[in-house]
Amino acid sequence: MDGFKMCIDALKENVLIKLSQMLDNSTCGWRQLATAAAKHPKFQCSEKEMTSCSLQVLHPTGSPARYFLARLSDRRCAVDFLINCLKEIDHQEAVQLISTTMAELIRITAQPQSQHATPGSQVVLTCRASGPPGLTYQWFKGSEEISDQTGGSPQLVLFPLSPAHQGHYICRVSHGEKYVFSQWAHIRLGSSPGSGSSLFPGSVSGLQIVGQPRSQVVSEGAGLRLECRAKANPPAQFQWFHNSNPLPQKRTPVLEISCVTTEHRGEYRCKVFNLYHEVWSDSAAVSIEPSTLSGASWVEVDRDFDSQEVFRSTFGMQQTSEESSSSKSFYATDKVALLIGNMNYLHHTPLCAPICDVHELTNLLRQMDFKVVSLLDLNWQEMQNAVAEFLMLLDRGVYGQCCSPHEQRDE
Repeated sequence: MDGFKMCIDALKENVLIKLSQMLDNSTCGWRQLATAAAKHPKFQCSEKEMTSCSLQVLHPTGSPARYFLARLSDRRCAVDFLINCLKEIDHQEAVQLISTTMAELIRITAQPQSQHATPGSQVVLTCRASGPPGLTYQWFKGSEEISDQTGGSPQLVLFPLSPAHQGHYICRVSHGEKYVFSQWAHIRLGSSPGSGSSLFPGSVSGLQIVGQPRSQVVSEGAGLRLECRAKANPPAQFQWFHNSNPLPQKRTPVLEISCVTTEHRGEYRCKVFNLYHEVWSDSAAVSIEPSTLSGASWVEVDRDFDSQEVFRSTFGMQQTSEESSSSKSFYATDKVALLIGNMNYLHHTPLCAPICDVHELTNLLRQMDFKVVSLLDLNWQEMQNAVAEFLMLLDRGVYGQCCSPHEQRDE
């Protein structure tokens, strides 16, 4: 239960709001809860603090109970202590709310381990979990419940060990209708500890990740490939996540994206699961770097985009004054080009073509001795600023070209 020594601020805001609504009453509410909590000196509230709670009703959206819960949170009140206080005032609805919420957070903290032992010896399998008060443990051998001797204990004792004890064991940890399964543990008899399980050679788990996805640095426009390999029985299923958000169409061991953009940067993880349990892969950080183009300058725009700084650093030139050119000859004193490639739109799926177009145009312009700057995914204001700065470079004798992926025009 150590996991539920966590502070009540671990509860989601919508749960705290619902709990506050339950406690904003005079018969079985926050005042009775405050009396129960005051039995612990750490959570005693002064008369002034109680008055401050009461005065919250004067605010349009004020809640005395929510204010009181915030005071408990400030003093690091644990969830299990709050549950005990609610039980003391017999607020069953509030207890049920928190218990149901916390049941979603049952965690296996100690997995049972496969063991190789000799006949007649004793084997102890242990499964420990954190969760709400009242977790129950049920052991299984294969698909059959072990109804004797466990008594809902996190430990399963096999003694004296006999051939009948060989097999795979698993523990189900539950609270009400919520439950999670431990990993499989294989018990073997004999004197050859080096021999492996026929189902999972060298493994202590019925679901084990054997190949983790690796962090990568990928050039924009290139392909991304992440792989998560697992051994499992029953067979495993896969679900990929990007920055904690599930990717609906990515449900295979290999995640492939043919043309990456800046939108694809971030952390990727894979959830591997089967009928009995689930495991998560390590996080793989994917960084997107500008494409490597010979002699071309690429700028990845962020919030602090400064078009003037970008242009001066990229072109390495100062604006030519009118007085500096006295020649009557007609030739280009310089050639500059601005390319803007927008791939990510608010109401459209990401585009791959713009970056390919920019690739091709950059190479063509470089062959004609243009100095090229490419800007990616600009908003409207940034595009306005970029074009304005670009036009300032077009002094006498300077030839310029400004292109976007789908509309090309000479300026």
